[in-house]
Amino acid sequence: MNHWQVEVRAQLGNFNLEVTLEGHRQPLAIVGPNGAGKSTLLKAVAGLIETATGRVVLGQQPWLDEQTQVAPELRQVGWLPQRAPMFSHLRVSEALRFGRDVSDEQADFWRDALHLQSLANRFTGSLSGGQKQQVALAQVLATEPKWILLDEPFRGLDAPARMRTIEVMRTIEVPLWFTSHDLREAAAVGARVAVLDRGRLITHQSLAQLVADPPNALMAAMVKEVQLHAQIEDEKSPLFDRS
Repeated sequence: MNHWQVEVRAQLGNFNLEVTLEGHRQPLAIVGPNGAGKSTLLKAVAGLIETATGRVVLGQQPWLDEQTQVAPELRQVGWLPQRAPMFSHLRVSEALRFGRDVSDEQADFWRDALHLQSLANRFTGSLSGGQKQQVALAQVLATEPKWILLDEPFRGLDAPARMRTIEVMRTIEVPLWFTSHDLREAAAVGARVAVLDRGRLITHQSLAQLVADPPNALMAAMVKEVQLHAQIEDEKSPLFDRS
């Protein structure tokens, strides 16, 4: 079930998305400038764009092809938008159990994994943006999805929360896609990288390959930023691991 194939086309107003990707279990970071189509691609895979056509297959199960269009609620996708909706009248402990067939065991496991115990009795409406993001991520993971799609999961997080999120994402055993503007996040999670621009796939490769040969000026600037911040000491850095 960890092998996936995506060949999607979608027209939204004047914006046209056309992307073909194929991969396995390794996480995938989708990067590119604002308006590149990163969020649109995730929504198309999740089934949230009714006009999307093409092919989306997980393992041997087609979700979208010429004969099939599985409804979003039946795709078993864990979808985390940039600003996840949340019922402000629920306590965190209740919110974590609010979902499709969520067990107490799963809710408690991801609560603990993301260190949310201290928030359990607080109303979600009282949380900061970063805290809401962490609760929303725990909600997604507690549903035991077959494919996880996270739109800027590090947005608004402080350093400890970012590290916890990275640690959790590295443990995920199902396909995991996330959008990002920072290659350091891809490096930390151990992800391959798909670069989008204007609704088209520019490249899909390992981070080491991208660092060695950036496909355009934007990626070259992002690579330079990574190198400056990471203060790379030698070729043992994960950025240059070509194994």
